[in-house]
Amino acid sequence: MIAIAAARLGYAPVHAVDFDEAAVEATSRNAAVNGVDVVPRLLDLLHEEAPPADVAVANIDLRTISALRPRAGRLVTSGYPVADRPAAPAFDHVERRTRDGWAADLFRRE
Repeated sequence: MIAIAAARLGYAPVHAVDFDEAAVEATSRNAAVNGVDVVPRLLDLLHEEAPPADVAVANIDLRTISALRPRAGRLVTSGYPVADRPAAPAFDHVERRTRDGWAADLFRRE
């Protein structure tokens, strides 16, 4: 759903990657229903290289975020409790926002 929101906000191209085939299929269906152009792709980012991007958004668990190696200038992470602090190798932490016990962080490539 983050990819669809990004496309609706005017970002392009938007690549949506997930290691779960059902999630990739759902993204494809939802993009069509919402009339946006999203490129969904089955990809295990722990073992395969991410596509290059200006901005990468990762709404996943803290352990996985710390293992990612996105090829992006900026990285937005979310999907974990406020008490957790992600590490993003090769990125500087820029900002943190919290709401209802959940956190999101912005990182910029060093």
